Formats: sequence, structure tokens, C-alpha cells
Amino acid sequence: MSNQMRRAFFLFLLLSFFAIAIPLVLYSYGYRLDISGRSVSESGGIFIRSVPQDAVFKLNDEEIKNESGILNSGTFIKSLLPGKYTLSVTKDGYRPISVIVEVIPFQAISFDKLLLIPKVSYLILEGNFSDLLAEEGLITVRDELGKIKLEGKSIAGNKALAFTVDHKGILTESLQKGTYLLINLAKPKAALNLSDTFWTLKSTKLGLPGKIPIVTIIPHPYEPNRFVLSTKSAMYLMDAKQLSLSIIGDGADDIQKSGSAIAIIRNGEAGIFNLTVRNISPLISVKGAKEVLFSEGGGKMAILWKSNVLEIYDIRKEKSMRFDISDVSPTGKMVWHGDENHLFIDGTAGIYFLETDHEVFKPDLLVPDSHKFDYTNEGLYFVGHGGVRQLKL
Repeated sequence: MSNQMRRAFFLFLLLSFFAIAIPLVLYSYGYRLDISGRSVSESGGIFIRSVPQDAVFKLNDEEIKNESGILNSGTFIKSLLPGKYTLSVTKDGYRPISVIVEVIPFQAISFDKLLLIPKVSYLILEGNFSDLLAEEGLITVRDELGKIKLEGKSIAGNKALAFTVDHKGILTESLQKGTYLLINLAKPKAALNLSDTFWTLKSTKLGLPGKIPIVTIIPHPYEPNRFVLSTKSAMYLMDAKQLSLSIIGDGADDIQKSGSAIAIIRNGEAGIFNLTVRNISPLISVKGAKEVLFSEGGGKMAILWKSNVLEIYDIRKEKSMRFDISDVSPTGKMVWHGDENHLFIDGTAGIYFLETDHEVFKPDLLVPDSHKFDYTNEGLYFVGHGGVRQLKL
């Protein structure tokens, strides 16, 4: 072979190397050939994980293999050119999910908490009811005569508010607003007037004036006989068994359970109150909010503003997402799903369900013409169609 042929052969090999290597390098860095635009574009991806796990995924009506299993927690769709795609998630017997996703270069958009809701609900309690409270298998209802009932037995009070942490007692409010009762579920006819107990202890133990209205009260998050309550001027810790009372802080406008701590709203400011060391960790301002709801796990809060914008604030990440839910005409009642990533909202047309992980989601009308509902680990309970029904989630 002559030198000229050897040089030509070497040049051919060199050009072939670059012809193969450059596309491979570009591919490894996420670049893809956009045939329609006759150009090279950066690619992105979408990660999907659903509950139930065996759902059907489609992207622009093209089915995507569901790779969820023992080795993979979800499905990653890679090498997608930038642009908008329609993602749908379906399963027989469940309400479908459809959302517009915008793929961004060099980024993977994650939908790792997609929750499919069953289409069929089950009647578990027949009757005409105006309210209900559910927790850990216990369901109280208010019947058409205004009586609170648990497992067919009447309970003192006009409205059921919360169960104690050991689920052996229930806090109710009597017909006389601002008068709170503690009911022992083993003896439902017996009721301890917590308001009278508080006023008596405040006078005898602390030497303070007695009948100051209670603004808000909740069961202690981990002590079954204790309650956290507030007047306009001070917040108290009361033990209904030991008959003790102590001041633990300034007055709060609202108190909610938030994990093993309590969340408080005071003068338009939200914060987490540690009951052990009795200090406050400030969060954000909620002045002008119609409703504020902390998740049971203590990780998030839902803030419904007067503009009907719903803000989901992640307490741990200190970040917010916002959803315009004007079409829902929300009344203010909201209930968190247990995973802290989904919310049930009361609107004029009924109960709505919202995925709160991405701002691309819209509220979905879940149960028309029903406005009384609650959530437990067993699912969503609501009043409608002949009694209390359950959607198993």
C-alpha cells in the first residue's frame, strides 16, 4: 500500500471516528436529533410513580411501559425533546388522571405521588346525617335530630370536634357555643364539662378571673388526658385527670395538631409550638387567609387566601406552590390526605380532590352534592346517597 493510500485510509478512519464519537458524546450529554426541526436539541425526562402501582401510562396517547416493580420504584421516560406532552394515568375501576407536562432540557420532571381514586364508594352507615367525624375506625355522626352518635349510641354535645390520642375519649361542643365536653367512650353518657373545669382551675390554681371565653381547644397530641386551649390573652395546658393547669404562652387565634407538636396562628402569623420546651418556631404570615390547615404529619400547610388562591407551603423545604381554585368556589373546609401530598376541598358543587405536588394540577370534582367529609387511613368518608359512604384509598 502506497503512502498516499495509507494517508487516505487513516483520514477515513479519523473522520469515521468523529462521525460516530461526536453523536455518542452529544447523546450521553442529553442531546437528541429533532427531525421535525432538523436540529439537535437538549432532551429531558419524566418520572412517574402511581398508587396503585400497576396503572397504565400514556404520553400523547402512546402507551409507555410501566417499569414499576421490585427493582424499580417507578417509570422513567427519558430522551424527550423539549415541549408540552399530555400524560395520562389510568386503571380499570379508578378515576383517570390527565395532565399537560412541559419537558425542560436537562431536567427530569417527577410525578412520584400520583394517587388514583376508586370510582365506587361503599355505603357503611344508613341514615340521614348532617355531619361526621372519622378517625382510626371510629365514626361519629350527627343525625337529623342533631344528636351525635357513635356505633348507635348517643353522645353529649352538638358537634364532635376530635378524638383523644388514645381514642378512648372524644371532645365535643355543646349547644351552648364555647362550652366543651370530654366524653369517655366506655361510658358515653358521662361527660366532663371542660369549660367549667378550666374556669375553676384558673381561679383556684392560678388565682385568675374565671369565666373568660375559650377561643380554641384541641386534645394534646400525645397525652390522652391533656388539652391545649387558649383564651384571647393566654394559652394553657390542662390535665383533665390530674386537674392541673399551667400557662404555656400568649393567646392564640387557632391551635391545630402538627405531628408531635402543635401549630398555632397568632395575630396573622403561623408557627410551630414545641410543647416540651415551650418555644415557637415562626413560619409565615397568613394575614388575609380564609382558612389555614396544617397536615397531621407536620410537614405542610394549606392556606386558602381570600382571592381563592390555594397556597401549599412545605414547612421543611420552606417553599410554596400556588393553585388558582376560583372555579371550585371553596367554602374553606379542607382535609389533608395522609401522605401530605393530596387535599380534599369543599366547593359549591361538592368534594374536590387536588394533587398538590405540581402547580399543573387542577381540582377534580370527586363527590358531587356532598359537603360533609373526613379522612382516615381507611379512606375518605362522606355523607351522601342514603348515609355515610367510604372511598377506600
